[in-house]
Amino acid sequence: MAEAAEGRTKHVLKEAVRPLLPEGLLDRPKAGFAVPLQDWFAGPLEPLFRDTVLSGGRCLDYLDARCITGLFDESQRRRRDHGLKLWAILVLELWMRKI
Repeated sequence: MAEAAEGRTKHVLKEAVRPLLPEGLLDRPKAGFAVPLQDWFAGPLEPLFRDTVLSGGRCLDYLDARCITGLFDESQRRRRDHGLKLWAILVLELWMRKI
């Protein structure tokens, strides 16, 4: 990817919107953001995880069901945040259903 003037990317776009934004906003370094996976698994993703993974998911042919249930229960009780692991398991299960 070619960089724009002064070694910055998206230079033309930044300069076009500069008058519309608070001073200094465009010159800040990039910052990531956290995804609230634990909250999602305690809320809207909870039934999906139970129905697809814990209720006889295909991934349980390869992964330890007791371990997954333990991770899920710990996360539900807010003892430990296993959101990233649960997300990976859910995605694996959904992928396995597509192949």
